[in-house]
Amino acid sequence: LMAPLIDWALSNGYTMTSGDCAYHLFGIRPSHLTTQQMIDICSSLQQKGIYVAVRCGAFRVSPYIDNVESDIQRLISALQEASH
Repeated sequence: LMAPLIDWALSNGYTMTSGDCAYHLFGIRPSHLTTQQMIDICSSLQQKGIYVAVRCGAFRVSPYIDNVESDIQRLISALQEASH
């Protein structure tokens, strides 16, 4: 499920991290955004019904069992739009 997001992030200048014990939590770390820009992006994503958080300089993404491929594609599209 997360492969498209990981591929997109790595090919667009982000680094990815996942927890050692919680493989359903991912950090997408942008090198080109300030913390305030990231918080603003989170607010704009929330208005679209996409919920991520900013934690320690990364977007925290935590898909759950009810998420589907189209949810991940919506997140990718929204991040791409908001980050430019």
